Amino acid sequence: MKNIIIIASLGAMLFSSCDGLLPQKINDGEAEETEEPIKTDEECYSDVYDNDDYTMYAEHDYGLMTVYEFYSERYFGNGKHNAERFLSKGLRKALKGIESIEQKTGYLILDCDPFIDAQDIVFGEDDYSVERVGNSDWFEFSYKNTSVQLLVKEENGEFVIDDVKLSSGKTLTELYEKEKRSNL
Repeated sequence: MKNIIIIASLGAMLFSSCDGLLPQKINDGEAEETEEPIKTDEECYSDVYDNDDYTMYAEHDYGLMTVYEFYSERYFGNGKHNAERFLSKGLRKALKGIESIEQKTGYLILDCDPFIDAQDIVFGEDDYSVERVGNSDWFEFSYKNTSVQLLVKEENGEFVIDDVKLSSGKTLTELYEKEKRSNL
């Protein structure tokens, strides 16, 4: 017990003898002005670097996060209906429109799941990757020798998947518009 008191006393004396460690008042003339004010976390997350071709976020790539969350929800979560929240209104309309045309005509327009470019594949959450395609808002989902490109945009303050590039080179919304015109 005596040793603890001695150590505490020595520590207090050492600390109090170091004036540089103690809080000190700054005179107006000594204050340094910083070039930029320090930003809060919220301000850092909202720093957007705009370009006509794409939107890139300083701290996080929200487009990339949206695509990962979509695949995680659709293929490893509670089912594809919950994953629809990651799709834009236009893409949901195109998917439902294609389904309606298929039922009406009896012909398949999409012969596979456009998000995996296959009918069925078995993969785990760690078996695929998603990367931004250059300096665009397109993202590429890759699994083994399968890849799918998805367009992400901001809609009502949320990032959503707005289109899917099909293996034919067309996008899903272009295919829907073409099929809708030809089946009027």
